[in-house]
Amino acid sequence: GDSRIGTAWHLLHLGFLGGGSAMSNGLLITLLAVFRMVASEFAVYAYLPEWRYDGANYADICKVVTHLIFFSVEVTPDGNLAALDRLPRKGLLQEARAQCSNLLICVGGNGRSAGFSRAVASKRSRSRFIAALVRLCENLGLDGVDYNWEYPGYHFGSGYASEDAVARDYQGLIALLRETSAAFAPSGRRVTLAYYPDGRQIAGALAGKGPSGEVR
Repeated sequence: GDSRIGTAWHLLHLGFLGGGSAMSNGLLITLLAVFRMVASEFAVYAYLPEWRYDGANYADICKVVTHLIFFSVEVTPDGNLAALDRLPRKGLLQEARAQCSNLLICVGGNGRSAGFSRAVASKRSRSRFIAALVRLCENLGLDGVDYNWEYPGYHFGSGYASEDAVARDYQGLIALLRETSAAFAPSGRRVTLAYYPDGRQIAGALAGKGPSGEVR
């Protein structure tokens, strides 16, 4: 992989794969396999949540998925990593690595993003955050990081903040993406971003002068 910034279109959430009927799961795998055959450059990013690690069939998953993302750890307001008990244990990582070419770790998700706003607000906390991710990827042999901030400028229970606060969050997120990309460049690790394009987020990204990187 490379370290260029891109938006990861996560087409499959593996929390549902294995949770549906055998027929629906089989159809999904068949459709993804067809996509892979007709478009060799087509990338399928998939989340695998921690409660599915043990039951996952990595050989079957990675026949149709190009980038498997372990979901997810969290960032604290001061830029440290938290919820590290959600990382796959060594044996599962080895099993996944034997089958999958690209393994990433997700930071954030629904109900797991409260630390982002303050963590990205200053250069010091961003640097601490990124350094922790570099160490984590090196220690576990991971190929990159997926940021899944749900959502910049938004707080569960109270909704969106002011326009200025939304724009500040996007400015911090953009700085985080650029600085992570620079930190990952020597190793070739990848940075991806899960993005939900509702009207408020589009406005916030534009106000923050959002990145125009390629779509992945």
